[in-house]
Amino acid sequence: MANVFTYKQSYDFFRDILEAKKAKNPSFSLRAAARSCGLSPAALSMFLNGKKKISVQVARQLAVWSKLRVKEQEYFITMVEHELARSAGIKQVLEDRMEELAREEANRRIKKSKLDYDFVFSNWFHLPLLVMLKTPELCQKTPQELADILNLDVKDISNALKQFQKIGIAEYQMDGWKINDELLFAAEGPHLGLRNFHRLMLGKAQESLETQNNTQKFVGSETMLFDEESLKEANEAIEECFSKVLAIAAKSKKQKLYHFGIQLFKLSK
Repeated sequence: MANVFTYKQSYDFFRDILEAKKAKNPSFSLRAAARSCGLSPAALSMFLNGKKKISVQVARQLAVWSKLRVKEQEYFITMVEHELARSAGIKQVLEDRMEELAREEANRRIKKSKLDYDFVFSNWFHLPLLVMLKTPELCQKTPQELADILNLDVKDISNALKQFQKIGIAEYQMDGWKINDELLFAAEGPHLGLRNFHRLMLGKAQESLETQNNTQKFVGSETMLFDEESLKEANEAIEECFSKVLAIAAKSKKQKLYHFGIQLFKLSK
């Protein structure tokens, strides 16, 4: 989902929300979105093009429909209030509040990236569980149902869910679980948590060699001589591969949970 705290115009943010939904579901239409939000297609179209302002009440409806977190909702509604304000003084107060909310979110993300995400990497099933909760087909499953899918004890799932809520990664709403982050993790330098996660997943990959047949998995490798100066180009190709596989997954029926990993490392000095 688009990060609302990086936007200055409410219609820019909501347009990107709709484009993201359409990318996931090609049959998604502006008319359907308008109907879901309680607006006419014409009114929604004018809003998205910056030709018509929306009321604070409509902004609340759009924020709830977009499943924004409490602080995200406040930021979005404050943007709308800023667009409606006529007084320069009021506009400045609202701008200051938007900047304050954006700083709070940035600090939350920094703290989480340094500290809280260590919990996500502390066991192999934590990140897969978050991926499951982010999926509409699975976000309403009970802890026992989630445990059955991952072949785990329900206590492990329940404890993980409690911790996810405690550190603010996930929250339970009336229509199911909502994940508050993009679940994109990367580290330029050494990261003990990520190291641990990759180590655990390599162990799961090793298990699959014995427990899964060739119709359930793909395992392949190549050993080659390689120029280290070409690593940047190779990394770009690998990122492209990830993107293509994720695109295939997005179009699939999402019946099973898979882990996709690629390793490229030196064997010689």
